[in-house]
Amino acid sequence: MCCARAPPPRRPEEDPITDRPKPLRLLAKIAAAALAAVAATGLALDETGVWTASRAQRLTLLLITAGIAFGSAVGSAIGEYRRRRAEARRDDIGFAVTGAAYAIQDLTLIDVRDLGLAVYLLRRDRWRPWLKVLHRVYRLRAARRPAVSGINWRPGKGVIGLCVESRNAVGQDVGADEAPWLNASRDDWLLRVPDHVRSGLSYAEFTAVRGKYHVVVAVPILDESRPGSEVRGCLALDGPAGSFATLWTQEVRDALVFSAATLGQYVL
Repeated sequence: MCCARAPPPRRPEEDPITDRPKPLRLLAKIAAAALAAVAATGLALDETGVWTASRAQRLTLLLITAGIAFGSAVGSAIGEYRRRRAEARRDDIGFAVTGAAYAIQDLTLIDVRDLGLAVYLLRRDRWRPWLKVLHRVYRLRAARRPAVSGINWRPGKGVIGLCVESRNAVGQDVGADEAPWLNASRDDWLLRVPDHVRSGLSYAEFTAVRGKYHVVVAVPILDESRPGSEVRGCLALDGPAGSFATLWTQEVRDALVFSAATLGQYVL
C-alpha cells in the first residue's frame, strides 16, 4: 500500500453547467438596463420641467423603475443561492472523485498524481436541443499530464461516449491503439483505420487529441430512482501509458462503480 499523501493540487475549472456563458441572460440584462435608463431619464425630464408627463405616464415610469429594482434584487438573490449550491455540489463531487483516486492508487500502486478523473453529465445541446452531449462538470487533472481534449463529446464518441451509449464499463488503451496511426492521413482515417481506433471521432478531432491520452476507463452514472436506471453520464479515469492491464481490473472498475453510484444517488 502507498503512503498517504496530501491531495494533488487542482486547477480551478469552469463548470459547464452552472458557469457557462448565457447569451439570453446577458441580453435580458442589457434590455433591463436600457429600460431603466429610459424610465430614469423620463422622470428626470418631468422633474425639471423639460417634459411634462401625464399622471399615467409618470405612474408607468415609476412602476418600471420599481419593477426593475425588484427584479434586480430577486435576480441577485437567486444568483447567490445558485452559486452557493453549485459550490456545495462541486465540493461533494470532489470528495467522491478524490476518494476514488486514492482507492485506485491503493489498489494499483500508481501514483495518484498520474491519475485523472472526470465527471460527465448528459445535457441537451444548447443550439441543437434534439441532440444530447456530454458536459464535463468536474475534473481531477493528472498533475503530470495536463491534457485538455477540446472535443464536444456525445454518446457513441470516444470511450466516455461508448460507455454512456452501451450503459457498461468501457476501457481502452488509447495510446497503444493510436500509435500505428499517429501520422495517418485523412484518407487513411476514413479507409484504413479500424473502427475501435476511430471511436466515432472525425479526422479533425483525432488530430486535436492524438497523443494526449493513454489509458481510459469509464463507468456509467445511473439514476436508480427511475425505472430502467436512466444513464445520467459517466465517471472517466485517465491513466498513464502502459497501465491498461493494471487499471482494467474488476477491483478498479468496482471502485469507479462505487463512486459513480455515490454521485448518481446522493450528489448529482
